[in-house]
Amino acid sequence: MVALPLKVVGFGSGGVAAGSVAAWAQGTFYGAYVPAGSVFALAQYLGAVL
Repeated sequence: MVALPLKVVGFGSGGVAAGSVAAWAQGTFYGAYVPAGSVFALAQYLGAVL
């Protein structure tokens, strides 16, 4: 249930997909530094392992 929405917005096993909503969010809110424990870090983790 969680994996598909994460993949659709750009969180995948290879990281954040270029040109995706996830890439936009990372560039807009975090840049190169994503804080450990953040919602974005959790989404990255789940996208990679699910």
